[in-house]
Amino acid sequence: PPGLVHLRDRPWAETAAVVIENATGEVVALVGGYDVGLEGFVRATQAKRQPGSSFKPFVYANAVAQGVRQSDVVVDAPFSIAGTNGLPWRPQNYDGKYHGAIPMRTAMALSLNTVAVRLGLQYGVDNVTSLARALGVRTPLRGDLTVALGSSEVTLLHLTSAYGVFATGGWRCEPTTLFKVTDQSGAVLDRLHPRRERVLPAEAAFTMTNM
Repeated sequence: PPGLVHLRDRPWAETAAVVIENATGEVVALVGGYDVGLEGFVRATQAKRQPGSSFKPFVYANAVAQGVRQSDVVVDAPFSIAGTNGLPWRPQNYDGKYHGAIPMRTAMALSLNTVAVRLGLQYGVDNVTSLARALGVRTPLRGDLTVALGSSEVTLLHLTSAYGVFATGGWRCEPTTLFKVTDQSGAVLDRLHPRRERVLPAEAAFTMTNM
C-alpha cells in the first residue's frame, strides 16, 4: 500500500558498523553485513578499505605529539613532489581551492589534503605509520606520502579502536568480545580485566579531541 516502506530481498549496497567502549575495549556492537554470505565474510573485521580522510587524524596526532600546537600556522597551497614513477605528484584539495596560511585546527576541520601531505613530509611518514600502529591499526601501511591521504587499506575494527585512543586520553585497550566466563549455573568463573597501554601523550590526545 502507499506510504509503506519495504526492504528488498537483498540491498544493493552493504556496510559495516563497530561500536567500542573506549575505556575497556569491549565491542558493544558489531555489524558485518546484511547476511553471512561469501562464506562468512565479516566486513567489520575482514574488509580492508582505503580510509581516505579518516586517516588524517593520525597525521595530525603525529605532528601534535612532536610539539605542534593547534594554533600554529600551516600553509595550504599547491604542492608538488616527485612520485615513485618519476612523474610529479600534485595532491589537490577536494574543492580545488587553497586557503593560504591558516591555523592547523582550521586545516583539520576543512580536511585539506595539501596540509596533511606537508605535515607528513615535515614530521615523517614513518612516524605517522608507527603512531597509527601503536594506536591500533594492524594492516600493512604504505611508506610514502600518499598514506597521509588514506591510501593504505584498514579494517573498520582497527580504525574504530585507534580513534578510541583520543577519547581515553592516550590509553589503548585491545578490542575484545569476551568479557566473562560462566558455568552452567551462571556462576562467574573468570572475568576479563582489560589491559591499558599508554600510546599517546595525554596532552596530544586532549588536543586531538579538542580539534
